[in-house]
Amino acid sequence: MNLKEVSDWMKNYNFKELLLWIQAAAVHPNNQLYQLRFEYLVACLLSVRQTDFLQKPLEYKDFKKFLDNFFRKTNIEYSSAEDFTPFSQLELIPYFYNGTKYYFFYGSLERPREFIEKFDWMYLKTDIDSTLQDHLAEVFEASLGFQTNILNQIVSNPESSVITKSYYIPSVEYLNYIGQYFQTNVHDFKSMSIGEFESNITIIDKANAATLFKKILIKTADDEAFYVLPQLHTEVLFTIADNLLYSESNQKINLIDATNALALQLRYACEGFFNRHYVLDNIVDISNTNLLKQNEVVVRVADNQLVYFHLLRVRNNSVFSMDTAISIVNNRIQQINFNDLMGLKHYFYDEPQLVPPEALEITSVIVFEHTGINCPPFGVPPTNISYFSFLDLKRLFEQLDSGEEFIRYVKESKFIGAVSRVVTIDALDKFAYFLENGKKFFESGKIAGVISFPTHGWHDYYMNYLSKKYKDNVFEITEQLHPYYYDMVLKQGESVYEICNKRTLNGGILLTPSDTVILLKYPLHLFQISNAEAVKIGEKLLKPMLSEYFVKLHSSYVLLFQEYDLQLHEVINVHLCPVEEILEGGKLSFLSEHLDEIYDEHPFVITTRWNSKKHEKFVFFIYDTSKLHHIFTSEENHAERLFIFELTRSFLHFYCNHFSKEQIKKIAQNFVDANVPISKRRYGMGTSQPRNPRLSEYHGFEKYNQTDISVVNRNVATYLLSIGIEQGRYEGDEARKLNSEIFRFLQNTLEQEIGKFNFDLLQYAYTQLEFIEGHRETINLQRAIDSLTDTDFDVVEKNVVEKRDLSRHSVAVKHIIASILKTGLKNGTGNAITKFQWKQLLAVAIILNETTMLYELDEQNLIPYSITVTDMFEVTDNVGSYVFDSEGFQYEESRVGIKASRKRLQENNNKITDVELNSGKSRIPAELDSLFKSNYGFTFYEMVNILASLGMIDLDRNINFPINTVTIEKLISEVSLILPEFDRGSIEKVIDFLSLSFSSYLKSEELIASQLMRRKERLNLCPLIQIGEQTVLYGNQMCLTASSLWVNSVLEGDYPYSTDCPENIINEVKKIHKRQDDELEIEIENIAIEVVGDKCVIARLDNFKRISKTLPKNPPCGEVDLIVIIEKNKNILVADAKNINKRIRPYDVSLELKRFFNGDKSYANKLRKKQVFVEKHIDLFLEYSGISDRSGWSTTAAFIVNHVYSSAFFDPEITFILVDEFEEYLQQ
Repeated sequence: MNLKEVSDWMKNYNFKELLLWIQAAAVHPNNQLYQLRFEYLVACLLSVRQTDFLQKPLEYKDFKKFLDNFFRKTNIEYSSAEDFTPFSQLELIPYFYNGTKYYFFYGSLERPREFIEKFDWMYLKTDIDSTLQDHLAEVFEASLGFQTNILNQIVSNPESSVITKSYYIPSVEYLNYIGQYFQTNVHDFKSMSIGEFESNITIIDKANAATLFKKILIKTADDEAFYVLPQLHTEVLFTIADNLLYSESNQKINLIDATNALALQLRYACEGFFNRHYVLDNIVDISNTNLLKQNEVVVRVADNQLVYFHLLRVRNNSVFSMDTAISIVNNRIQQINFNDLMGLKHYFYDEPQLVPPEALEITSVIVFEHTGINCPPFGVPPTNISYFSFLDLKRLFEQLDSGEEFIRYVKESKFIGAVSRVVTIDALDKFAYFLENGKKFFESGKIAGVISFPTHGWHDYYMNYLSKKYKDNVFEITEQLHPYYYDMVLKQGESVYEICNKRTLNGGILLTPSDTVILLKYPLHLFQISNAEAVKIGEKLLKPMLSEYFVKLHSSYVLLFQEYDLQLHEVINVHLCPVEEILEGGKLSFLSEHLDEIYDEHPFVITTRWNSKKHEKFVFFIYDTSKLHHIFTSEENHAERLFIFELTRSFLHFYCNHFSKEQIKKIAQNFVDANVPISKRRYGMGTSQPRNPRLSEYHGFEKYNQTDISVVNRNVATYLLSIGIEQGRYEGDEARKLNSEIFRFLQNTLEQEIGKFNFDLLQYAYTQLEFIEGHRETINLQRAIDSLTDTDFDVVEKNVVEKRDLSRHSVAVKHIIASILKTGLKNGTGNAITKFQWKQLLAVAIILNETTMLYELDEQNLIPYSITVTDMFEVTDNVGSYVFDSEGFQYEESRVGIKASRKRLQENNNKITDVELNSGKSRIPAELDSLFKSNYGFTFYEMVNILASLGMIDLDRNINFPINTVTIEKLISEVSLILPEFDRGSIEKVIDFLSLSFSSYLKSEELIASQLMRRKERLNLCPLIQIGEQTVLYGNQMCLTASSLWVNSVLEGDYPYSTDCPENIINEVKKIHKRQDDELEIEIENIAIEVVGDKCVIARLDNFKRISKTLPKNPPCGEVDLIVIIEKNKNILVADAKNINKRIRPYDVSLELKRFFNGDKSYANKLRKKQVFVEKHIDLFLEYSGISDRSGWSTTAAFIVNHVYSSAFFDPEITFILVDEFEEYLQQ
């Protein structure tokens, strides 16, 4: 329908009625997709002079008939514009303006909330003419207020939920009800009004009818005012701002101001995302001249990684020509790189850090922004420079986790653009695909010539993200507390959130129980707190404890206060105050009066104060870190009860200061007894000190990322394509053959990359390994503490997940180190390793180890495995389930490991090793020591204690911390101080025996983890690396780990390696194992006798005639290790003791399963025969034990073992019982 047809029909009726009904129909949620049509209708209506309306009453049937006709005739014209599904208007997403929550219409805009946010920061949060800014703020607030009001009415109206496959014409009741909210009073606005829109439009362009709307109000000749379609408001707001600020007279100066303001926002955004410590103040040349301009920001993401942001001048009525911008940026990079040395200035360093430009990799990013809603650039030539609008850049910063991820995304995005022509509607559609695809693009060897990412992908992703995010009302609270400030809000638990400003790193824990808001933080910035241990304990222990009990007991406190006609304040600030900060004076000195109340059994005190300036209540939790262990080591909740007592006493003293101290104490104690009775603790500390004196100073290790993993997988696919591998599914031998080809490619890739680096790579790799193993030790201690605590999580499952991640990284790093020793390094000519390059190596090693593991698991028939190569050469491993319950096995192994750690913690065992000097020596057979002496020149006892002492020596700290790089002479001297009874020669030989070197591996050999496990030359056994004729490198934690492995393996009768080991030592260890077999049988007999009595225990039954003369002496079932008659359960346990060596290689796991379950001679088959024999003659066994009641008895077959075996999770009909839990089993 053309303008004349539409306007001629409209002239018959009343302007106001038409306007209200058209707009009421337009805002029905079903009609979001058809916004352009409704915009056209409103524009048509406004093109009619008001005197031309005939004022005929508008009947609903006429209105409906017209709309039906209009939609039918315009379907083809609008089909291309109505090609996507907008986010449902019924799902309201808030926008917070100056702390107030508003809602808004999405309309047909792809990014409605982002544009509202852009208007706010571009026009209302920058330095512009205050009169104009006030006017824009009035417009903005009025618009959001109107949209919020009408949306609340729409959402609450049942008819709004009607959704059809086409347009929907609401009922007359709906039209009249919703329509009334469009009318407003123009006199309510200030002299510079929101705007007048006379009805005098004469030109209608269906393609951009919305551009004709310049104001958000329509004012008639009768001085009536109506809001225009709310879906148009965002665009109209930008139009108003553009007309006010960028007219010809003031355009230039306002654009300069806008650019300067945006430059500051860009810096702030970078400081928030990358961390302000990494954003450079400037770059200087050799003469200390600043090289950066106001529109440039440089971030040092890693040692050799800079991100250079170049902000273009803000544009108004012109588009961005990127070819010019790219030329400018290239010239700027050349100018910066022209210097022999660059000085990188940080605000927290006194002097610039001098770096040669050639040592840096610079990622260049052009940032641009337009004064309007959007304006994509044109004329972009092929380039390695990325470009983003500031609007888009903010979204990247919001959705990515780190600066490293940002660089990886930029690089991957550039790679895709270099090998293919990328077609997108919105620049962030590609980014949405990257996020939803696990932060990667493609892993295929073939990439299409043209790649089209899903249209509207960003709209769908981000609107759903926002909807999910804002379903939690915590954001309304944070905005009310401090508008626009807290940009990190992480939910920690029910009504518990961690909040922070990422730029300033100020924040705390926000608690939202019921109608009270509690902000838990330090009164000083973390960097101002001198006692690092106080912060560590505050974060890990005190904050969680305070958070839980503030939330849990909130309703109880409300009831307590009601009892005394009191009411909790709506906002309570809780400050954690270490005593050291109070003693230093300053702003916390007023709390010093409470320090005398702190002593060993009372290590904290709480006081509540009122801040008259802020009109808020403050609770101060004053604590002495050095005394907390006196109450937090108890296995009961004494510390928590003391906290609640102190808090209650503090509250009562604040609110009820007319009460006596005795009254307050009594009420507080009654409250504690009623709400926190004595029970198992929820929060606690351990007292066991780690053997590694450096462990507390270790920090996190570098973890792999999915993007680098994706790149490795893509490189594998590309390689297979290059050597002519055909697409299809590969199984059996063919799958293993292809797997081997992948392994060789990955190993060659790893070795080629290693060959580019100098000695720094070995130090970096060993540092990462030391941090990983240190973290493992810390986890062992923490899970032991957790097991003594009433936690809200499954301690065992958490341990499984953590250990799985640690193992994945540990194995990969060890493989890298072994490959370094095999390949060698380019000292003097090679490069130093960077964090980015390290993670790329790590990704290769992780895929490599998983590849070899899959090969061996398939070869040993432990999993079904095949490889699929698609037509686009994407390579996929198809991995089935293990033949045993691997998850159950890992869980049980974790449970038992935690139990052992807890036992050590409770015993407070701080010994060097299990063979501590003097007390442990008797556990090592003299013959083993003698054999070690004759074969190696030192005893086993000397070796493990020297290893352990290396783990306990705290050498001088240097830049290589936590790694020790030390001469052998110095090492011998240090060990001699701890172990003076060991002679120098023995120590020297032990160091040599336990050292790897660059000659440990042949250049031609393949490094496969499972094969290395058969050799001594591996870091788990030999943690020292000889890096010169008289210099070694090692880590404390690795030495302790190796010491434990040697001791535990040998004393369990399982030598830790088999290749090139002296036969006499192997034989001696086998003797140890045989003794343990016998000891196990005796141990389980004694346990059984202790529980059920001597008469009900039959041990080592090899002559069955001792049971009854009617039985054969040696029946086919063979000897039974243990028979236990359990009277209370009427059950006879038929058990065999099995003390087989537990190993983790797939070959060994397969061998173990075969021993237990394969064939007639398997352990399980023999055990079943024994069970059947006992069942058949059960009366004789009962008679032998003197039991007269012979009815209702059953039997159970079980293996009693020293370890958790995979076999225990193969056949659920066979019971496995750990010897440490045998007593508990019998007592059940």
